[in-house]
Formats: sequence, C-alpha cells, structure tokens
Amino acid sequence: MKTEINLKATLTATVITLGSLTGGVNGATIIDTTGEADRTISTWGPNGSEHYGQVIEAPASETQLDSFTFSIGDRAASFNATFAVATWTGTSVETVLYSEAFTVTSTAGNFLDYTFSGLSVPVTAGFNYIAYVSADQGGTGGVEMVGVGAGSANPLAIDFAYNNGTDTTTPWSTWSIGDTSFRAEFSSIPEPSTSLLLGLGALGLASRRRRSN
Repeated sequence: MKTEINLKATLTATVITLGSLTGGVNGATIIDTTGEADRTISTWGPNGSEHYGQVIEAPASETQLDSFTFSIGDRAASFNATFAVATWTGTSVETVLYSEAFTVTSTAGNFLDYTFSGLSVPVTAGFNYIAYVSADQGGTGGVEMVGVGAGSANPLAIDFAYNNGTDTTTPWSTWSIGDTSFRAEFSSIPEPSTSLLLGLGALGLASRRRRSN
C-alpha cells in the first residue's frame, strides 16, 4: 500500500527548521562568582576611581556575550554611570564594543544587582575582554562593589581592574582584590552557511521520500 506524504506540510516544517537553525542560539556558558563574594571594594565613583571593571576570558565555542551583572552599592546619593564592554590589551581598554547609560541608585549601604541583558556582544574564544562601569564625574558620592578577595576559582575570571583617569585607554591598575562579584552569560550563534546546508539537506531528504512513494 502506497503511503501518501503531504509534501506541503513537510516543506513547511523544513522551512521552520531552517529558520530556527539560522537564527537559533546554542547552549550557554555562565561565569558566576557571586557565591564566592567575601568583601567590599570601596570607594569607587566621583570620590574615588572613575572606572571599575572585571577582565574575563571568552569561553571556548562561544561567540557572544549575552548578559552581565555587577553588584553595586552607593554610599551617598544616586548618580549617572555607564556600563561598557571592550576588548582588553592586557593593561587597558582597546575597542569599546557596547555601552549603556544607567543610574546607580542610592542604597544606604546595601547592594543592588545591576543586570545588563540583550548585549549580543561578539567575542572570540580565548580572548580577554573587560566589562566595566564608569562614574559620571559630575556625581556626588562614592560607590562600592562586591569583590572576591583571593580571586575566583573560575579560570575565566581573570582580574579586577580600575582606572582613576578620564581616558580608559591609559593603563589600568589591579588591586589586592582578585575579582569582582559578577555573572556573565555567553552563547554561540550557528554559522549561517552551516545552518543553511543542514536545512537544504533536510529539504532534499523530504523530496526524495516524496518521489519514492
């Protein structure tokens, strides 16, 4: 008995699969040092360093940074700041890949998690990048971050770094704090050519099944 196959339905399913392949995200790698936090990094902001950052290494097989979270506490008053992600020369910022203005909220000595999501910052596995926060120089109070004193056990958390100047391309310094308390989430986007070949292969298979029946 010949089995009828609805070629239209098969083609539709194949197209949906192809679309998912070309636009999908594979898995995720998370660097999370929040459970290792054991001290405060102070004071940062207009009354201290202008820039606090975390150097990270892009995980193997991942192609983009999706989100980043810092834990920040303001000791005086709210002020404007900028979150940024940049390539790292080993001592300073090289090329800024993403930046976003936000407001540091006065917390009266407590800490808030600031999560920057939907970043889609392209990264290359094995290369170092820095995620950092810059204080508005016109602000009024010092701010603090949460740190991991001896440094994280995660090898992809490279170092805490800070810069006291207005030019982030000048050399940054490292302190006795090993890392900041942070969470970074990465993912990989399939190469369009690979996804297209997979989709066309599925389409060809459906066509062969239709002719054989």
